[in-house]
Amino acid sequence: MREIPLKKRMEVLELYLEGFPYDEIASKIGIAKGSVVNIIKELRDGKYPEFDSVLEIVDELRDLAARMRKKNIGIPQAIIGLKFYEKLSFVEPRMLESYIRMCEKISPADFPIDKFVNAAMSLCKLEEELEKPYDEALKDLQDNLRKKSSILKELESKVEELERRRDRAEKELKDLEEKCKSKRGELADLVKGKESLESLGVDEVIKLSSFANECEKLRYNVKKLIEILRLVEERDSLEKEVRSLRKKINALKREKEKHLREEAKIIENNRKLVNASLIIKTHRTFISCASCGMSIPVYIPPQSMLYQELRRGQRIQYNVVGVDS
Repeated sequence: MREIPLKKRMEVLELYLEGFPYDEIASKIGIAKGSVVNIIKELRDGKYPEFDSVLEIVDELRDLAARMRKKNIGIPQAIIGLKFYEKLSFVEPRMLESYIRMCEKISPADFPIDKFVNAAMSLCKLEEELEKPYDEALKDLQDNLRKKSSILKELESKVEELERRRDRAEKELKDLEEKCKSKRGELADLVKGKESLESLGVDEVIKLSSFANECEKLRYNVKKLIEILRLVEERDSLEKEVRSLRKKINALKREKEKHLREEAKIIENNRKLVNASLIIKTHRTFISCASCGMSIPVYIPPQSMLYQELRRGQRIQYNVVGVDS
């Protein structure tokens, strides 16, 4: 019988330790099943020094590899499973199956695991960004909300006061416009009188006295003209003040709208943090039954069991089974 090369013998041993059955090993290598059996016997007899360090656990290694192949589990998945097992070190090995069945019973089939895990990871990320626990962040947000509310009330009070001042200014402006209208008529009459006086020429100066008398009769004098000019200037000043007040009112309204948007955002963040805080503190949440619509209390494992894995950025997956209540 032809001697089997050492390279093929090593391949047989590798496939054996990877959990492949004898028939499949013989088919892959292209040798008889009996040759595979003989090579395995030689391994157990210590004829391959390369495997001396694992001779005592050869059966365990093969059994583990066969189970992993049967479950279609790779090395990365096996490492994740080992990490989970380490986290369950508080459970005795003989009680591990019972603990898993208990977790399956208390978790309904429609429990939103992904949403819960994403919310918990978001909360952890928020704590890292804020560099403080969520309860302190919540307190800061509440204090900020109170400050914003106080500022908003002050702004509303200022807006109301400016609106009252605007109303008063508009009323005064309207009164002044009425007065100016009346005075413009008087001023127009004076201008006409002045133009008539100029058109008289030197020869008609003698008539100035009679014209002045007529002006006195009409009560047109220098003081009256000065009063008219003063009213015109006062009206222009009030118009500028009204325009300035309108600009301030518009600016305050925009600032008020900005604070309202900030307040709405703070309230929404506060609501999310309060919900997350309640779930994490009580380890319970409620979901609606798909059949009857009633609220069902759901138990959530303590944060201490998940916190470190979540901070490492690992994605936690569960397979849960619901129980009729």
